[in-house]
Amino acid sequence: MHRATFRAGIALAMGLGLLALTGCGPCAQVAAHREAFAERAVPEGGRPHLAVRIPQKLLDDAIAAGVRKLAPKGIDLPGLGTIARYIEKLKISPKRVGVEKAANGQFKLAMDLEVGLGSRSLFTMSLGTETQPVANAGKGAMELVFPADMIQSVQPAMPADAVARLTDGLIAQLPSAVRALVPRSEVSKIAQSAVNWLGDNVVRLVRTELLQPMGELARLRFTMPDLPLAALELVSESGALVINARTTLPVAQGLAPVSKAASLKRAQAAAAEDRIEVMLAAGTVVELANWAINRGDLPGRYDVQGKASDAGTFTAGLEWASGTRPLKVNVWSSEGACIRARIGATPRVALAKGQLDLGISDAQVEEIDGPPLVSQAVSWAQALWSDSVETSKTRVSTSTLGLGKGKADGLGLGRIALEGDTLVLSLTVGGTPSSSRPTPLGPVAAAPRQSVPGACR
Repeated sequence: MHRATFRAGIALAMGLGLLALTGCGPCAQVAAHREAFAERAVPEGGRPHLAVRIPQKLLDDAIAAGVRKLAPKGIDLPGLGTIARYIEKLKISPKRVGVEKAANGQFKLAMDLEVGLGSRSLFTMSLGTETQPVANAGKGAMELVFPADMIQSVQPAMPADAVARLTDGLIAQLPSAVRALVPRSEVSKIAQSAVNWLGDNVVRLVRTELLQPMGELARLRFTMPDLPLAALELVSESGALVINARTTLPVAQGLAPVSKAASLKRAQAAAAEDRIEVMLAAGTVVELANWAINRGDLPGRYDVQGKASDAGTFTAGLEWASGTRPLKVNVWSSEGACIRARIGATPRVALAKGQLDLGISDAQVEEIDGPPLVSQAVSWAQALWSDSVETSKTRVSTSTLGLGKGKADGLGLGRIALEGDTLVLSLTVGGTPSSSRPTPLGPVAAAPRQSVPGACR
C-alpha cells in the first residue's frame, strides 16, 4: 500500500473514532431538536384549552321534573278568629326552580312558590340561596349542588299587593251573610297578620314539608376523568352553563372567545336537540395525541413509511399553527439515517353514517434535515391526525353528565366538525361513540427546503 494512502487511512480511522466519541453532528442536532420539543413549557393563564357548553334548558328541565312531583302543602293560617271555620287551608306549591348566575362566582338557586286559597291563585313568593361550584381537576369533575337544607334563613320576596290579594281571597270564601257582617278592614288586618306570619315561617315550612323529601333541589355534575386537567371553572353564558378547562399540556393557543350572540345561538340549537357541546382548541387535540404517545396509549415508534412499529427508528410529535396547513407533524430519527422533518397539512373531520371520516389535504414537507421523506409525508400526516382526533373523541366520550337526582348518564357522539381552529363535538345523553374509517391518501408536494443528509451508522 502506498505510504500516503496508508497515512490517509489512519487519519480517517482516527477521525471516525473521534466522531464516535464526540457524537455524530447531525444526529446530535436531531436529538436536541426532539428534546427541545418534549420540554416545551406550559403557558400560564390565557384562554381555556377546552370548554363544555351545557344548555341551561337541560338543567332547568331536570329540576322542573323533580318539582312537578311535589304535592302542594296545605297550611292552616293562624289568627283568623271568627272566620277560621269558613277558610280553607292555604296552599303553597313550587312553581319554578331555576339556577341563575349570581355575583362573585356564585350560582343562585331561585324558587318561585305559588300561594293559593281554594281554587284561587293569590300571589307568587320568591326564595333564593347561593352556592359555589366545586371543581376537582384531578378527578375531572365539576359539581354544582343545592341541597334542600340550604334554604333556611333566606328572607322571601313577596309582592307589594300580597295583603290585598289575600284579603280578596279570604272574603271570597266567606258566606254572603257573614261577608255582610265582617268589614273589609277587619279581614285586611287578618290578612296582614297572615302575610307577616307567612314571611316569618314559609322558609321553614317549605324546607321541612316540601323540599327535604327531595334531598337535593338541583345538581349538575359533569366528569371528564380521562384527561390531563389542571383547572376547571364553571361560568354562565347566554343560554348555557359552560365548564372551561385548562390542561397540563403545552397548548400554545386556546379557544377563541365566543360572543354573546354566538353563545346564545349555539345554546338554543343544542337545547332543541337535548345535547351538549365540547369544544377543543385544535392545539389541545394534537397535544392530547402527544400526551397519549408519551403515556404509551398510542404508538411511539414508526417505520420510515409512518406505520407503527416497535422496531421503527422514527418518533413523531404534533403541533398546531393557525393559517396555511395548520397541522404540523414533526418527525425525528437519530438512529441509522439521521432525519428531522416538519410536515404541514390541512386536516378535515366529518361524521358519515355514524363513522368518523378523517382526512388531510395539501400535505407538504416544509422543512427537512436529512434524506428526503417527500413520498411518506401524507402517510405521516394522515395517520397522526387520525390518532389525534380519535384520542380526543375517545377520552371526551368517557365523560358523564348528571342533572338532578339519579345516575349520571354517558354521552354518545352525535356530530363532529372542525370549525377553524376548534374541534366541536356534539354529544347526546346516552348512545355509543363512533368509530373512524381510513381515508384514501392524496398526492404530496415537493419539499421546499432540504439540507445535506447526515448519517450515524
